[in-house]
Amino acid sequence: MFSDLKNIITHKSAVTILIFLLQLSFLRAQFVCGDTLTDSRDGQKYPTIQIGDQCWMEKNLNIGTMITSYAPGDDQSDNDTIEKYCYGNYPAACNIYGGLYQWYELMEYGPSDDDSVGTTQGICPEGWHIPTDNEWLTLVEYVGGYNIAGGELKEAGTINWNAPNTGATNSTGFTGLPGGFRHWCDGTFTNLGHNGLFWSATGISGTQAIQYYLMYSWEGIERLPDGKTRGFSLRCLCDNFIGINHIYNSDGYLFDIYPNPVKNDLNIRYRLPAGTDNGFFIISDIYGKIIVKTRLIASLQPLKIPVAGLAPGTYFCYIKTQEFISTIKKIIIIR
Repeated sequence: MFSDLKNIITHKSAVTILIFLLQLSFLRAQFVCGDTLTDSRDGQKYPTIQIGDQCWMEKNLNIGTMITSYAPGDDQSDNDTIEKYCYGNYPAACNIYGGLYQWYELMEYGPSDDDSVGTTQGICPEGWHIPTDNEWLTLVEYVGGYNIAGGELKEAGTINWNAPNTGATNSTGFTGLPGGFRHWCDGTFTNLGHNGLFWSATGISGTQAIQYYLMYSWEGIERLPDGKTRGFSLRCLCDNFIGINHIYNSDGYLFDIYPNPVKNDLNIRYRLPAGTDNGFFIISDIYGKIIVKTRLIASLQPLKIPVAGLAPGTYFCYIKTQEFISTIKKIIIIR
């Protein structure tokens, strides 16, 4: 199966590949981040994306019965029904931008969650939870910090975002959308196309919680306290998942790839072992044929590899030096 690699891999790397394949066979029956999640409650489907060590929904949550809002008192209520707003009271808006939820509603009227790893399912599907402030911060730091993270997280182009949609590359695959929000003061809706605002599970007082805020005119992201009666978007985060970036780990190398699945450019962050000056990043097909081979320099990271020319499907990637082969990771290329 890996005939094209037989002259470059050591006995240790052959064992690595064998373990990887055994694990991959076992994982086929389990949810892998990058698969599509089907919400058993209403049948809606959500693509998923692994960013670092987190698995996010790639779309805003859209669960619940729509209620209208025209005035300050048109609040979502504590009953047995999940309620949502659709921007402008148009049901079709929820199909694109997802629902807008008051903080109390999406938390199912439970307490604040400020742990480093969230545990509040709220209105998310089973096995998923509302991200805490700390988990949002982990995402922001992973993609470069507050001043540039917005560009990495926003959907590119101006189909949904207003121009100029500054800095938007969507390099992470997060595909953040500008769903606007519902005002608490008069019950109306505003800023569709301008802003995407996302609740965290972390409250800071009886009336305010932390939200993260994407803008059409800036490549950064804001972290702000806001009133819990406003209606914002929600992205859910997976509790436990099998990451297609981290199926098998071996000694010697550290490297990460994102987004995965990937459409256009694959980003690589890597660190070669001490004393190693260079190596190669290699992408092979499922038969072991080398498709891409890019030289790595110890001091050069991160790196962007264009994969738009590759056919959709499953590939493997790894780092190779004169003496070693690294962890083998799975890549899904989509169109």
